[in-house]
Amino acid sequence: MAKGDRIRLIPYPVDGLAEMPTREPLAKRPVVIGWVGRMQDEQKRVERLPALLQAFDAAKIDYRFELLGDGPRETWLRQQLPSDRTVFHGRKSGDEYYSVLSGWDFITSVSDYEGLPISMLEAFSAGVLPLCPAIGCGGDEYAAKLGEEFVWNAFDFDQAATKLKFILSKPEPALAQARSEARALTGGHSEADYFRTFDE
Repeated sequence: MAKGDRIRLIPYPVDGLAEMPTREPLAKRPVVIGWVGRMQDEQKRVERLPALLQAFDAAKIDYRFELLGDGPRETWLRQQLPSDRTVFHGRKSGDEYYSVLSGWDFITSVSDYEGLPISMLEAFSAGVLPLCPAIGCGGDEYAAKLGEEFVWNAFDFDQAATKLKFILSKPEPALAQARSEARALTGGHSEADYFRTFDE
C-alpha cells in the first residue's frame, strides 16, 4: 500500500436540515445576521461585536442581529448591542436550535481562532451564508468556496460591512444560488457519508 493511500480525511458529521427553508426576498425585510457560541472574551472575543454592529449601522444596512448561546458576557452584551436590532435566543438544541438557524440569512464570527466551526456547517445546511473573518481556520476555506465577498479581513469591521452591502446588492436569484452552494458544501458531512468513509 502506498503511503498516500494510508491517510484518509473523514469530514466531521453534521446533523443538518433535511430541506432548506424558504425565505422572503431580502428587498422586503431586514437582513438577519446570526452568531453562535459561548458569550466570552477568550477565543470568541464577543467584546468585538458592538464594533461590528456599529459598522453595519454606519453602512446603513437594515439588519437584525441574533445570538444563540449564553455565557459570562451576556449581561454586558445586552447593554452594549442595540436593543431594537438585537435578539438573544439563549441556548437552544434540537428542533428549537434549527428553527432559529432557519430564520437567518448570514452567520458571522469575531473569534480569535476556530477549527471548522460546526455551527457554520449546521447553518449552511439551512442555506445560511457566511460572513467570515479571515483567521486561518476551516471556516475561511469553506466561505471562500462561495466567493471572496463572503470573507473579510479579520477585525476590519468596515470591510465586513462593505462586503455585506455588496452581497445584498445582488439579485435574489444569485443569493438563492449561493444558498444552494452553501448547502451543497455540507454534503460530505452527512452521518451516512461519515460512517461509510469510516467503514472503508
